[in-house]
Amino acid sequence: GIDHIPVHHTNEIAQSEAASGKQFANYWTHNNHLKVNGTKISKSLENGYTLDQLQEEGYDPLDLRLFILQSHYRTESNFTFENLTAARNRRLNWLNVAALRHQTHDTLETDSVAETDSKTVSLYATQQALVEALSNDIDTPAALALIDEAFDTVVAHPLDDLHEHAFVSLLATIDQLLGLKLLDLSPDINDDQKRLIIERVRAREQKDFSRSDELRDELLKTGILVRDTSKGPIWEY
Repeated sequence: GIDHIPVHHTNEIAQSEAASGKQFANYWTHNNHLKVNGTKISKSLENGYTLDQLQEEGYDPLDLRLFILQSHYRTESNFTFENLTAARNRRLNWLNVAALRHQTHDTLETDSVAETDSKTVSLYATQQALVEALSNDIDTPAALALIDEAFDTVVAHPLDDLHEHAFVSLLATIDQLLGLKLLDLSPDINDDQKRLIIERVRAREQKDFSRSDELRDELLKTGILVRDTSKGPIWEY
């Protein structure tokens, strides 16, 4: 923490280098403070929260991870439940984007073709851009902005234009760099749910909208929401 710079870490350098005659460390990384509702976290104020408490309020530890990543480690950050909720909504939206990989098919023949295809090059480029952002003083806010931009591009285009390998590769890179488990936490739906979606498509084709609504409600009971698009239905958690 930055509060250790003027005394504690300065003393560590003095003691260690005097004893060893060698440089103690080449690089120091100091993070700024995390406040709660604009106030310093203090035992006397009892204004801190544990992960167990956040889980009791319905939050996942990964929501807190994403919240922390949204601020640069050198900048002061402020915890509020409003900010944590925003991070949770962002993460859940990313999981729905990740689930699109189950609703498309890999159509390009080789990876070498994929790397130069106009539909996929931006996704491959994003992977390198993420590494560059984090290599620049661990700039996590810039990395998250790159992910938002890439996912906005994915959502804005028809699924037929999405190259599955490029997309899965990007998700794997995000998980490797940031530990958000987008691949693990966005499983495919089961066969029964897929059957209900197909039945609903047929009901809509026959203009049986009453049956279509019934099937939509059945899917909702299983935790799946269906959105109708010009290219067909898209399901979300």
